Amino acid sequence: MRRSYLLLGAFSVLLGCNASPPQDCAVANAPKRAIECLDRNAAKSEREQLLACFPFAEPERMKGVWVIGLEHSSFVENAKGYSPSLEQANDVWLYVDDAFRGKVERQSGPSQWLMVELVGRRAKCDGLWGHMGMSPKAVIVERMLSISG
Repeated sequence: MRRSYLLLGAFSVLLGCNASPPQDCAVANAPKRAIECLDRNAAKSEREQLLACFPFAEPERMKGVWVIGLEHSSFVENAKGYSPSLEQANDVWLYVDDAFRGKVERQSGPSQWLMVELVGRRAKCDGLWGHMGMSPKAVIVERMLSISG
């Protein structure tokens, strides 16, 4: 199941970059290369696969709201708190370690919003990230600095 999400993400990122992508989005012109890369890295974690196969920026500090739901993990940067409109926020898929996400869900339930401060890497290429490619942007969490709900 996880591989299907990665493959969907791979194809969407490949198709989502501009017709003349910047140098770091060269993978956009080589879908076969991305699939081969994911296959070579299949034994690695999702985070490691993404970092090995797609261009991400250097880690940076970010604050905002993490909206968690069934097959949903979005990040609304600079949001100061919850509002009903955040339930539909899908612009940035937040890739969080499965074990950490599971721990958070066990403590608070599967659907929630949390104020977070994190260190993360932004995807350099827009695409269709996350579950069913519902997010045009992505952030991989390197380290969660604070979390409150």
